[in-house]
Amino acid sequence: MTVYMLNRGARQRVRRGRLTFNVALPVPTAQVWVRTSGGEPVEVREPVPGRVIVPHVEDSLEVGVTNRGAEFPAGSVIHFSVRAEADGQPEPDDIQLGEGIDVSGAESALLLRAVLDGEHAVLELPELPSAQADLSELAAAARVETRRALGGLAAGGAARSLVIAVDASASGRRIEPARLRDALRVLTGFASVVSENREVSAVLLDHRPAAVGFGELAELPEAVRTALAAAPLRSAFAAGAPELARHLPGDAAILLVTDAPPCGLGAADGPARHVVGVAARRAWECDAAGARLPAGSTVIDADELAGRGAAQPAAVLADIIASLLEGIGAGRAAASSAGSQGVRP
Repeated sequence: MTVYMLNRGARQRVRRGRLTFNVALPVPTAQVWVRTSGGEPVEVREPVPGRVIVPHVEDSLEVGVTNRGAEFPAGSVIHFSVRAEADGQPEPDDIQLGEGIDVSGAESALLLRAVLDGEHAVLELPELPSAQADLSELAAAARVETRRALGGLAAGGAARSLVIAVDASASGRRIEPARLRDALRVLTGFASVVSENREVSAVLLDHRPAAVGFGELAELPEAVRTALAAAPLRSAFAAGAPELARHLPGDAAILLVTDAPPCGLGAADGPARHVVGVAARRAWECDAAGARLPAGSTVIDADELAGRGAAQPAAVLADIIASLLEGIGAGRAAASSAGSQGVRP
């Protein structure tokens, strides 16, 4: 037996014959589907849920999983493998996906294509989102909401690098640690979708950007809070375009996390950045305080997210994600590329 450990986007050529799919279904309502490349159902055997046998590959196939019209809940991860057996072949080939696939927030996902090539079939694994380990409950909810806003698993044209830049000035440090933590968790869940296969970085902003190191994306919120507590206290906040242009990548979308309207944001030069205000919403709406965020900014209100405000937390999170997508120009790009992952119901 030959065992192939493959990652997303890989291809493997096997002899045509019988294919057996073993899919670890994340919820009892999930079901494996098999179609021809033209969308016609294929006759299969399913001795137990999640194990589907195609007796002989007669046409190019697509194999996927569905939750039968409902979204997969947060934390839904799929692992699967394929066994290929052909007449005259002494031992089968086993193809295993080396990482879990996160289908949270999607109703259906395409797992594999089998494209005929003479006496062989080429098994193709789409570029599906990998599982993000240890995301907090709030980050996982933001991940689901972002995926929902983008139309499922097809981030498509929305995918981009992100820099989460946190105000480290004396003013910015007035943000309560719990509020900053929750805001960063929302941004982490958001980033896990829109930056699929691209870089996510974090920096502190005082007189110049200072990089914050972290391992898994889930570690970003605590890494930022730790770095912020250890950083020298300065009053300057290098939020203006010239400073950012010198120190941050110009091709990344920058989320500028702050407690107050930063200066220098009107300049047209430098990298694009979207302001994320962390505070109670009523503080931003108080004219007497003179606190006016730039038009189109996103406000993350921890009280509302926790259900302590008038609004429902789910609706609040949906509004935040919609604002973030609009702020980095991802909503329109995603809409134009929806369906690019080939997801079938």
